[in-house]
Parts: sequence; C-alpha cells; structure tokens
Amino acid sequence: MAGNQKAIDVRIVLNMGFEVTQDSRAFLSFNGAEGWGTISASSPTLGTQPGPNNPGNPADTGSLEQAWFQADNLIGDGGTATIGRKFFTVGAGRIIGTDEWDQTPHAYAGMWYENGADDWNVNLFMIQDIFFGHIDGGQGNGDIDLFGFSFDYHLKDLPGIGDINMTPYLLRMSDRNTLTAGSYKNWYGANLNGALPFAGITYDAELVWAHDNAMDTTDKAWALDLSLDLEQVIGEMPESLSPTLELGIAAADDLVAINPSYHNTAGIYDLLGRGGVWGGAADTWQAHLGVEPMEGWEGRIGYLHFNENNKSGLDGWELDVEVGHELNGNVQAWFGWAMVDQNRNASKDYVVYGMLGLPF
Repeated sequence: MAGNQKAIDVRIVLNMGFEVTQDSRAFLSFNGAEGWGTISASSPTLGTQPGPNNPGNPADTGSLEQAWFQADNLIGDGGTATIGRKFFTVGAGRIIGTDEWDQTPHAYAGMWYENGADDWNVNLFMIQDIFFGHIDGGQGNGDIDLFGFSFDYHLKDLPGIGDINMTPYLLRMSDRNTLTAGSYKNWYGANLNGALPFAGITYDAELVWAHDNAMDTTDKAWALDLSLDLEQVIGEMPESLSPTLELGIAAADDLVAINPSYHNTAGIYDLLGRGGVWGGAADTWQAHLGVEPMEGWEGRIGYLHFNENNKSGLDGWELDVEVGHELNGNVQAWFGWAMVDQNRNASKDYVVYGMLGLPF
C-alpha cells in the first residue's frame, strides 16, 4: 500500500464439518472477502476475483475455499488419509504455509497421509498449485508437484536439557514435463523444539538446505526462536502481568522459501514482503515483550533489525506496538502501530492497523 493511503477489508468465513461415519469425515469452508469500495452494488459478484491463488485482488463475494474428505485406516494400516483442497503449513511455515492474514488465505490441492506409528508421527503429502509454476517461471499448468515427507524423533530426559522434539523433513519439487532433464529441487531440513528445565525457556530451531539440480546450486537457511517466562527468571511479580520475552534470529539465501506464512514474522509492516523471514531479502534479529496487565487485555512491544544479505539495500529497523482487548459481546479487537526505517538517508515509514472479529 502506497504512502498516505488507507484500506478497509472485511472477511467472513463459514466452516462446516461432517462426520460421515466413525472413520470418515468431510469439511467445507466458504470465504467471502471485500476491500471496501471495490465491489459494485449493482453487480456484487463481478468484483475482481482473487481466488485461492491470487490473494492480492480486493474482492471475492463468496467462494468454496476448502473442500476435503478424510478417512481413517483406509487400507488397514491405522493411518489417516486426506484428499482435497485445504489450508496447509509445513512446520513453522517458513517455507510453505497458509497465512490467514490474507483476505483469501492460500489453500493447496493434494493428498496427505499421516500415521502415529508408535509416536514417530510419519507424514507424507503431494500437492499441486498454480503458484509453484510462477516460482519457476512457468504458467502453473498443473505439471509441477511438491512432495513431502517428515517424521518425529524424541530425545527424552537429557541431563540439563530435558526433552527434545526433532522433526526431519524432505521436500521435492519437480516438473513432470522436464523431470527427465533433471528439473527438480530438494529441501533437506529439520526442526527442533522443546522446553528447558529452568528459567521457563522454550525454543524452536530450524535448519534447511535447498538444492536445485538444474542450476546445480544449494541455498541454506536457519532460524532460532526463544521464549522466556520472565516471572520465572526475575521472581515474584503481579499475578496478572504474565510477562514474556521472545527473541528471534533468522537468515536465508535467496531461493529457500516457496510460499510461506509471512505476516508479522518480521514485523507488522511486512518489510520483507511475502517471502517472510526466509525470503532472502535480509537477515533478521528481533525481540518482543508481551504482557497481560489485566484480565481481557494483552500488550506487545517489539524491536526488529534487518541486515542486508543479498545487496537488496535493506538495512534498517522497525519498532512495533500492539494491544489486544476482548470487547463486550465476545468481540475481539487488536490495534497496532509500526515505525520503520528502511534507509537511513530517507524519512521513516509508519503503518497503523485495527482489527475487529467475532467468532460465532
């Protein structure tokens, strides 16, 4: 959005779940979205349709955004299979995900399989999406597939560390038209998370290498997020304050992210764009302090620093302030303000947002 402009957006979602049998179920989700002033009152269905693959367009007066069915023990193996189109996020969403900040959040068509397998939590999927074609310069003709495999591994009761949950994963994007010519890309990664048995510290770390076979290049990315319960670190505090300090650092080469969950992963302003913290525009350092000063109120203040890593010229900082409150009638309200310094030789940028929602 250009400077000195405003945007007022409205979105309504209707979800319907059906228990077909004890072992099978179906799900439908209708989404209607509008940027005020973008729809003709005389022809409300003729607004520019964003659809699930074009979230930037301003109006969609109603569409079936998710439609899938799920079956347990489909072939007698104890797993669960899902087929259709649905919201989907891999891990923390740094590579691929659904971002519900968008008016029409991105949904993916494909097949998913999961099996608890004695706590190994094996996951397999195959998805197709028009967006994948645009990533590689194609037209998204359905020939580009993304395959994925992951499982969980648990290290328990380590001295001084506690439990560690590890999820290695493998992603492979291939173009069926050119696969014989070696046109594919693999992501080899792992996520680690857990809670340390002291100071109320929880952590989430991720490391990945992305190898493009056709270009014979390898890009890498890593991230570390820490959360500290300050009441445990400092000592006794007012019962309602519940202060939490969150620290994060992330770095990535240019070609790691595909279609990530991006909003507010590196500030309210979304200075890094839809690529998020692994989009390659800059490395990020960030710290956020969250408090709950009284019942029904939440507050958060954050500072982010951006370090140029690909000659993009992005080397600056951002200051964020957010306040959330539950209003009468269960109406949820959030308000935020951000000040951004993108270029030390230019004036600063500002953004203000307000959001109201009513779950029903």
